[in-house]
Amino acid sequence: MAASTETDTKPFSVLFVCLGNICRSPAAEGVFTDLVKKRGLDSKFKIDSAGTINYHEGNPADPRMRASSKSRGIVITSLSRPIRSSDFVDFDLSLAMDNQNRGGNLETLCLRMLIRRFWIYLKMLVNHCLIAYWQRKKTSRKKENEIKCQLVTSLALVPSL
Repeated sequence: MAASTETDTKPFSVLFVCLGNICRSPAAEGVFTDLVKKRGLDSKFKIDSAGTINYHEGNPADPRMRASSKSRGIVITSLSRPIRSSDFVDFDLSLAMDNQNRGGNLETLCLRMLIRRFWIYLKMLVNHCLIAYWQRKKTSRKKENEIKCQLVTSLALVPSL
């Protein structure tokens, strides 16, 4: 008897991404959802769409696209939302609808999210090390402030993302 694994229960998650999340990505989400439902695989997938900008956030998909989809038997009900940094962790696959949104937007957003996380962890590590150093060396208050100023100055030189 085989043991149940996480992949047996966790659905495969797919995120479709375009610029505003009102045309291409909701259409792709709707078509893929329709295909999955027709094959009885609803429980095996988590499907969503997002945009690389937040200009249309909360708006329904473009009415022309919804009408075109409806004429093909696919109802689009999603509301536009911008991509979130958590999407890079929560989704197994993110599909950009074109090269501009893949290279210029999606990859840049992912890279920025990773760099931000790296700096957060680095700041935590440096802070932890400094506290340990001060406790071990019983550093004077003046020396402690000098070290803090050096740290803040060096971290301020990191380009903002």
